[in-house]
Amino acid sequence: MKSKNMKRRLLIVDDDSNTLDILSANLASPDWEIETALDAMSAFLKARETRPFLIITDIRMPTYGRGTDMLRALRKEKVLAKTPVIVLTGIGLEQARALMPQEDQNVRLLTKPPDFDALTALIREMGGLEAAQPSDS
Repeated sequence: MKSKNMKRRLLIVDDDSNTLDILSANLASPDWEIETALDAMSAFLKARETRPFLIITDIRMPTYGRGTDMLRALRKEKVLAKTPVIVLTGIGLEQARALMPQEDQNVRLLTKPPDFDALTALIREMGGLEAAQPSDS
């Protein structure tokens, strides 16, 4: 039970439950526990409670604020201000950049659907985890 409490948490936020299921299934890892939220407000509250090592969020969600609103709120919280965030967008990178609050070295933008190998590598890089070692040497 102690080791479960010590496990790092990855928070995934999207207003589409099917997208959450796909992301959760493809990003499952023994290195982290996945938490999900369907809107920005729930995600912000969950982040305050669980302190994830990284957050993956959609940028545009119709209810309770956008991913950008959550990002602004996170940056105002001392313990969450430097939490790495990967923003997944279906609207295109240029349009997404225009919606972002400001330049933030702890934020990366990716388009949907993501390349899951590349996304997992980015999670490990941004989250300060060592890359998985190949089983064949």
